[in-house]
Amino acid sequence: MERSRERGEERERWRRVSIAGLQWAMDRPDSVCPVIWCSGLWTLKPSVKVAPLMISVSSFAAASLHNKLYVIGGGPNGKLATDKTQCYDPSTNKWSVKSPMPVEAKCINAVSFHDHIYVVGGAMKALYSYNPLDDSWSLVTKFSHERASCGIAACCNKIFITGGRDERNEVIATVLCWNVETGKLTEECVLPRGVSHHSSVTIRKSYTHIRRIVTGAVSV
Repeated sequence: MERSRERGEERERWRRVSIAGLQWAMDRPDSVCPVIWCSGLWTLKPSVKVAPLMISVSSFAAASLHNKLYVIGGGPNGKLATDKTQCYDPSTNKWSVKSPMPVEAKCINAVSFHDHIYVVGGAMKALYSYNPLDDSWSLVTKFSHERASCGIAACCNKIFITGGRDERNEVIATVLCWNVETGKLTEECVLPRGVSHHSSVTIRKSYTHIRRIVTGAVSV
């Protein structure tokens, strides 16, 4: 039982992003390394030495796109936030600084979708999109409340934003949905309980077991 708990803690301390067939993990503000999942444990890949981040951050968003790793925003210390976008190229083992976010933010999350990286969370009250092809940022849509430390995932040509914490630091249970085709933001459903400081991944296309929201019942 104790060993099982220790394994769980070891897995949870890594922030993981998949790129180029490897899982890339960040366990310290300036540390990035490729890891391998084997027999229920995360292990370092000793043959690869990854260059450190150009700007040390924590509570950042991370996503991979076009075989590159992006570390977005975060806090250089416990109080401040940054707007920096750092890009790692595994083929050269080098980092570069890209166009900054429109706002400084930490406690954020990101997902790659349709050649863009969507970023949400922190105190932004908005969903932003980054286009690596022309190194540009754009505002996708605004929210009426903060969703710090929320989750984000893409499914069925839509982007789902789960949970988080509002400006009163109260946990959120609703799920927002951004429809890329219609350009509309809706509240889709209510989670069994509020969540924050979590990640969301797409493993199935149905969420019918979650209670749907009654139209107009809750404000986004």
